[in-house]
Amino acid sequence: MRSPQKETQTGLFSSFLESTGFARSQDDTYAVNDYMASRDALAALNQSDYFAQAYSGKHGDFISRFPAFDFDRSFEGLYRYYGKQVDVSLDSTTSITSLKVNAFTAQDAYRINERLLELAEQLVNRMNDRARQDTLAIARDEVARAENRVKEASAALSGYRNEQNVFDPDKQSTLKLQQVASLQQALVETRTQLAQRNR
Repeated sequence: MRSPQKETQTGLFSSFLESTGFARSQDDTYAVNDYMASRDALAALNQSDYFAQAYSGKHGDFISRFPAFDFDRSFEGLYRYYGKQVDVSLDSTTSITSLKVNAFTAQDAYRINERLLELAEQLVNRMNDRARQDTLAIARDEVARAENRVKEASAALSGYRNEQNVFDPDKQSTLKLQQVASLQQALVETRTQLAQRNR
């Protein structure tokens, strides 16, 4: 059986995760790896009965082809067989994910490998879309809370103005300061005049 194998540094799908602008996490890698080994991935891969046909009929010998010794042609039987032909493993030390596909022909092995990568990319895109939507929802909530705080502050300021009969606190305080400055200037001028007269 042919066994094309692909390995990618820091996870098989790091480029997919990086290209979206979202930070890559080990949890994402585990999720993608688990998906490729799942029944959902097999169901997508086996559309039009492709996977089952690639491993049965004229292909392989009686011992190696599908169905195996139990002659179980059900989906569960196919899934057990799938688990023996497709291996997804993550080396936690190096963060390298390996995808290994065994098939009776190099063409089938390559096609299954490529299809699994496509399915994995679609999953990553869905996860990133969900993360993007979650981020937007959080941002909208923050904006709504900020708007509420502004409304509350405006209401409190309006209440203060009404209670203190202040039309504009900033302008009001500026006018008071200007009046004080004018009085101080007048006082200085008066003292200067008195000093000149006493000479």
